[in-house]
Amino acid sequence: MMLKILDILKQGVRKAYDDRNREGVHVSDLVLCIRKSVLNRLDPQPLTDIDIRNFNQGLSHHHTTQQLAKEIVAESEHPTSVEVEKSVKEFGVLAHVDLVINGIPVEIKTTRSAKAAPSDHYYTQLRYYMVMLGQKLGKILVESYNAKENPWSETDVELTDDEMEMHKNNLIRDRDNFNLALEKKDWKLASHVKNDKRKVFMCMRCPYKKRCYDIDD
Repeated sequence: MMLKILDILKQGVRKAYDDRNREGVHVSDLVLCIRKSVLNRLDPQPLTDIDIRNFNQGLSHHHTTQQLAKEIVAESEHPTSVEVEKSVKEFGVLAHVDLVINGIPVEIKTTRSAKAAPSDHYYTQLRYYMVMLGQKLGKILVESYNAKENPWSETDVELTDDEMEMHKNNLIRDRDNFNLALEKKDWKLASHVKNDKRKVFMCMRCPYKKRCYDIDD
C-alpha cells in the first residue's frame, strides 16, 4: 500500500504549529486575541485543513523572502548584517523576528486582502519586536495574494522614546494578562477582541467563538 503523502505533510504541519508544544509567552500570543491564545493552551482544538494551508503558504513565503534578502544583501557594496528568524527573549517574552538587517527588525506578512496594506496587529507585532530589541526603527513588508496590481508594500516605522516606553508597558500588560489567565486556568480573565471593530474579524472562524460570545464581558 502506497504512503499517503498528503496525510504525512498535514501531520508535520500540525505538529509544528500545535500550541500544546509551546512553552513560555510568545509575542504571537499577545498581538491577536489573548483569550484565544489562552484557550489554545488550555483546550487546544485540531487544526483544520484551511489552517494548515494558511500556515504552509505563510511559511513558504517567509522562507523565500528571507533567503532572497540574505542573498541580495550579501552582494551589497555596503557592510550589512542579516539575521533570519532571530530569537529574542526580553521582559519574559519570546520572539522570532523574521529578519533583522543592520539591527533593524523586518516583519514579513502575507494577506488575502486585495490591498497589500499593513493591518493594526502587524504594527503591534513589529513595535513589540522593536521594544525587545531596543531599536527605534523597523519595517513591515506585506504581499497580497489577491491584489490585481501593486501586490507588495513596504512600510517604515519609527518610534520616539516616549512611544518606546508606551509600547513596552503595553507588552508587559499583555504578558501579565496572558500569564494570569493561564496560571488560573480561567480563559475568561484574558482580554478579547469581540468588541474591537478593528479586530473582530478574527472571531469569524475562531473555534472558541460560541463559548466566548455566550458570556457578557
